Amino acid sequence: MFEVIKPHNLSSINSRLLFFESKITLLGFGVLLGTILLSLAALYVTPTTRTLYHGELFQHLSTVAFSPEVPSYMRVRILTPALSQLVGLNGENYIFIPIIMGMLLLTSVYCIFRMENFSPFIALNVAALVAFSSPIITMLKFPGYVDTTTYLMLLWSVYFARLNKYWWVIFLSLALLNHELSLFMTPFIWLTANRKATIGRMSINAFLVLLALVPFLFYRRYIESIRPEFLTTMEYFDPEMLKAVFFTVQRFLLTGIFMSFRAFWAIPILAIVFALKAKETKWVMYILSLLGLILLQIVFATDTSRLFGMAFIMMVVAVFYLNDKMDESALSNLLSGLFVVNLLLPNFVVMPHGLAGCSGVPWRLLLDYLNIIPFGDLRWI
Repeated sequence: MFEVIKPHNLSSINSRLLFFESKITLLGFGVLLGTILLSLAALYVTPTTRTLYHGELFQHLSTVAFSPEVPSYMRVRILTPALSQLVGLNGENYIFIPIIMGMLLLTSVYCIFRMENFSPFIALNVAALVAFSSPIITMLKFPGYVDTTTYLMLLWSVYFARLNKYWWVIFLSLALLNHELSLFMTPFIWLTANRKATIGRMSINAFLVLLALVPFLFYRRYIESIRPEFLTTMEYFDPEMLKAVFFTVQRFLLTGIFMSFRAFWAIPILAIVFALKAKETKWVMYILSLLGLILLQIVFATDTSRLFGMAFIMMVVAVFYLNDKMDESALSNLLSGLFVVNLLLPNFVVMPHGLAGCSGVPWRLLLDYLNIIPFGDLRWI
């Protein structure tokens, strides 16, 4: 197998990372790495510096989050704007909240892998995977969206469900209050909590899912009773809206799916190949159920690349599986190699209007040199 990093170099890298962890604690080092990775991703894509599209609506909501009588189209997605107003980073400063949540997401990815006894270098690679893919890049190019908060809540919900700790209920409930599309992750979280559960435990977990839904359902009913014209449940099922979503999505569906993680899609594909060879069909069905649930989102929404950012959970699950099938050196080289490939691939974000140029600096300099797209220009294709 081609080695991006030689074993003795890998050992040296892990030793240095462990040294820094010991000096500033795992959490402190995780925050530092999360900040560095987020900064590097920002340099890579040259981020937008003002809120765009729905981000503008969330920015306005952050100033009136606790005034339900004030009209706001995004009021049913209250968690991030409410948090913004609580900590005083609202209005013009709201743009920093999704960025902070993105940093905490990267920190959480690193810390979770380290707590599960992965090597520091593998944990770093997985965090970098998330940083240079849809969950972070989309946030940087289209600031103000609340997805990074959703991803953070869902990550911890899946993790605690895996550990059979009931904290997953709280994090799922928070994710639902942040964005209703978290509903699509609910069956997968329930499956995760039930991996080794008895019939009785499965029944308890089903009740806990319903418990997690209660705040979301009551809050949504309350908001719809005050402002029934804004983003109601029935609006999602309007036949004309569903038809419009279908015709918008199908144009760039495969492109949007691929561009969300690009080369990193090799990770779940390889994990599925290993599982099929080992005849572990339950695990294959488990991870494919997650892909199916994420795909269901496109029935109701059109920005494919952003929606598939939720598939970072799929990448995390796949790395956990591959860790049992590959030695540390092989897995480290796989992740590092894919990261390098991803940096060289062009990148576009599929939004409702079409393809938005979101390539990294190397590709954008080349396009500028060839007089195809001026550097820094955001152009719909």
